[in-house]
Amino acid sequence: MLGHLPKKRELKQKSAAILQLRHKFCCKREKTSYIETESITCAGNTLLAVR
Repeated sequence: MLGHLPKKRELKQKSAAILQLRHKFCCKREKTSYIETESITCAGNTLLAVR
């Protein structure tokens, strides 16, 4: 048995939670479009999170 593999939705929720934590401490978040694409700038690094 391979064990339980997390679903993509669970992974997205985890990464979203991590991004929100990062955002609280050191990030600038901008809503870039109506498709809920968030541009997160953290110490010069830009991450894109799409929901």
